[in-house]
Amino acid sequence: MMKYQFRVNRVSVTLLVLMVLYIVMQSALGAGVVSAATPASAPTKFSPSNGATGVSLAPAFSWGAVSGATHYGLYIRDMVTGNLVFDSDGQISLTGTSFALPSGMLVEGRTYRWNMRAGNAAGWGPFSTHWSFTTGTTIVPPAPAPVAPASDPIANRSSPSQQSVTLTQGQSQNFTAHVTDRDGDLLRVEWYLNGTHQHSALVSGSSASSSWAHSFASQGNFTVQAIVFDRRNDGTRVGSCTWVVTVAAPAAPARPDLTVSSVSAPASAETGRSISVTFTVRNQGTAPAGTFTNRVFLATTPHGEQIPLGNFQMASLTAGASSQQTVEVTINMIPK
Repeated sequence: MMKYQFRVNRVSVTLLVLMVLYIVMQSALGAGVVSAATPASAPTKFSPSNGATGVSLAPAFSWGAVSGATHYGLYIRDMVTGNLVFDSDGQISLTGTSFALPSGMLVEGRTYRWNMRAGNAAGWGPFSTHWSFTTGTTIVPPAPAPVAPASDPIANRSSPSQQSVTLTQGQSQNFTAHVTDRDGDLLRVEWYLNGTHQHSALVSGSSASSSWAHSFASQGNFTVQAIVFDRRNDGTRVGSCTWVVTVAAPAAPARPDLTVSSVSAPASAETGRSISVTFTVRNQGTAPAGTFTNRVFLATTPHGEQIPLGNFQMASLTAGASSQQTVEVTINMIPK
């Protein structure tokens, strides 16, 4: 509440104006409206650690408590499909500092990204930075080489030797199959991608190798198969080997992400006078931010008229770092 007094021809008039003062901070790379009632910071994540591999399909998540928080939001996104596989806002109330994810939500050998935020009755605080982890893959020992009749050709994986292959979108992979036939009458090797014929190569003798390369332009799961034929049983008795390929999205480029994590200012002010405003800017991105400008505005509502109070530069900010600045601004007029 602000009180203004005007004197005109010795007559005093008191005008009571009920106003809510919002200090709106904007930066060259981020902006935010901060309420002192909501949690001022995001939870500090502990587990799974950033970049962890071989993570269980039902992992335990843990984080540090945030002052003033009564509950927390946990969000997990599949980096292959881009889908949000877990959103605690609509599924469960997280009031502690740990949570065991139920099984059935994650799949083997997949990379996921997760972040959090803290909340209370006044609303949600800022989001934390994103961490990633990759689930483990059940290792299936290769089947022993089949003992086939002398007339049956055999195909085995040569390169890659493992059945499961993980690639990044746009990456090329060369597949090589080693084929044998005890009768010494190898004929050809046919290559298939998800059941569709891609390439054929003639072979001969009792032992040979055949290769096929492919560039995976899209994300998803693919099956590569090599089928070998011999001359004596062409099309009736064959040997084959397969690869299961998982193609994930390329890693996002590192970039800064600036956000205002706290703001403080007097509860009231008079026109024509200066006030001190203190704010903290945090770089929650993955790359340093160069010199940037913070703009201070005065408004009666978050979406009402905004009156500029000044522009203030801040030095570069490394990823994960915060910087506090106190500035003097003069209130020359009141927004409508």
